[in-house]
Parts: sequence; C-alpha cells; structure tokens
Amino acid sequence: MADEPVNKANALAEHLEAKGKTEAAQQLRAHMNGPVDKVLFALREFCLTLLTAVETLDPATETLAEDLRTSVEAHLRRHKD
Repeated sequence: MADEPVNKANALAEHLEAKGKTEAAQQLRAHMNGPVDKVLFALREFCLTLLTAVETLDPATETLAEDLRTSVEAHLRRHKD
C-alpha cells in the first residue's frame, strides 16, 4: 500500500486514541487490511463518515481526517488512470 495514506491513517489513529476515541481508532486500523484498492476506498469512506457524522471535531482531528481523505483521493485517481 502507498506509504503516504498509511502514515496519515496511522497518525489519525494515534490522535484519535490520544483523544480517547479508541473505538474510532480501532475501526480505522481495521480498514487498513486488504488489497490496496479496497483499503483506499475503505479509508475514504471512514474519513467521510468521520467528517460528516461527528458533530464536533476538534480542529486537529478534522485537519488530520481531511488530510488523509485528500491523500487517499489522490492515490485513487492515480490508480484509476
């Protein structure tokens, strides 16, 4: 799998754990197993869910999730072409 999304996903998972959001961090890590294309789609869905379903994200979590989402989107576009 591409290093950039993996690093960003790990950073977000660590941040979520530090904020006491262990369940969300575990869900994120669970999405990181499997073929690259499935992992990227799962990570994108996780980020979209996190960004839309959680009413109040602290600015750091929102930034990390959005950064991961844009990284995943870039990798998906490259794999598509």
